[in-house]
Amino acid sequence: MKKKVNVFGKKLPVFLIALVAMGVVSAALLQYFGAITTTVNAHQSIKLLDFGMHPDDEGAWLQCNPGYGDCTIKHDLTTDFGEESPGGERFCYKHKLKNQMSVEGTISFDDKCNGYRSDDTWMNCDGITTTYYSVPMKTILVLENKNSVWDILSEDGTQATLVFDTIGNNGMFNYELEATGLQPGTSYSLIYYADRQDRFVNWGGDNPGALFGTFTSDGNGKITYSYSLDINMNLPHPDDWNGNPSPDYCGQNNGFDSYVHCAGAKIWLVPSSDYDSSSKKVNWVNAGSYLYETDLITYFDCDLPADDYLVDLIMQDLIPSVTELTIQSDEVQDFLVCYEFDMAIAPGKYEITTKILPVQPSDND
Repeated sequence: MKKKVNVFGKKLPVFLIALVAMGVVSAALLQYFGAITTTVNAHQSIKLLDFGMHPDDEGAWLQCNPGYGDCTIKHDLTTDFGEESPGGERFCYKHKLKNQMSVEGTISFDDKCNGYRSDDTWMNCDGITTTYYSVPMKTILVLENKNSVWDILSEDGTQATLVFDTIGNNGMFNYELEATGLQPGTSYSLIYYADRQDRFVNWGGDNPGALFGTFTSDGNGKITYSYSLDINMNLPHPDDWNGNPSPDYCGQNNGFDSYVHCAGAKIWLVPSSDYDSSSKKVNWVNAGSYLYETDLITYFDCDLPADDYLVDLIMQDLIPSVTELTIQSDEVQDFLVCYEFDMAIAPGKYEITTKILPVQPSDND
C-alpha cells in the first residue's frame, strides 16, 4: 500500500512530495550572477594597397577573408617592363601598407618561388633574388647658406626646410618649402643642381638640372609654399655625377662634407636672378646668398617608363633593405619589392609570391 500524506487538506503520494521539494530547492539556487555579451566588428589590422590597372586609379585597400576570396596583387614583369630576357637586371615594384590599429604593428616578408619549364615540369628558382626596401614616405631636407670653404652658417637665421614625397604619387613631385632669413621681396628658385665629373671646372648644375618652382619672399624674408609638378626623372638623374659612389660626400672623404648619404641629388634655393630656367644653369654671381643642401637625396618618379625604373641606387645603400617593417598607428608605409635576375637564369616561367605576415610582439614588450 502506497503511503500518502495530507497537504493543505489533500492527500498526495510521498514520492510526489519529494519531487516538489527538489524542484523548490533547485529553483532557489543561482547558476550565475550576470552575463556580459560583447559584439566586435573587427577590421583587418594592416592592409595592402592595390593600385588597380589604371595609372590614375587611387587603388583599394585589400581585405583578406579566409575562404572568401583572394587578397593578392598580381604583376606580370614581362608585360610591365617589356623585358623578355631579364637576366642581369633588377626590377622593382612600389607598394603601400596601412596600419589601421591604434598601436604600432610589425610585419615580415616571406617569399616563395616556383619555376616551370616549357613542358610545364617544375624547376627551382636558382638565379632569382627577391629583396625588400623600406622607403620613407617623406624626405626632409634642410638647406643652409655656407661660407667659401663650404662650412654651414647655422646661426644666422637663414635657412630653408624642404619636405617632399620620396616616391612620386602618379609621377608627381609633391613638396612643401619653408624658408626664413632671406632678402625681403626677392625672387628665389628651388632647383636640382646636377654636377659633372669635373664639377669644379665645368660647373653650373645643368647635368641635366631641374626647376621645381619660383617664389617671392615676403616683407620678413620668409617663403611658405607647397606645390606639385612632374619632373619626369628620378633623382639623382643617371647623368648626375653625384649619383655614383665616386663623389663620396660622407666623412669628409671629399674634403668638405660629412653627409648621411654619400651619393644622391643636390637641391638648392638660389636667387632667381642667378638662375637661367631655360638652360637650368646658375651663374654664381650671388653665391653667398644661396641655400645649399646639407645632405644628398633620392626621389623615385614611378610614372616614368618601366625601363627607367631600374633602381640602381639601391645598390649604393641609399635605401636600406629590410626583412621586417614596423608601421606606426594610422600611418601608410611605402616599400619596394625588387627582383634581381642572374644573367645565367634558365629559360622558363617563374612565379614569385610574397606573403606579408604579422609579427607578434615578444613577451617582453
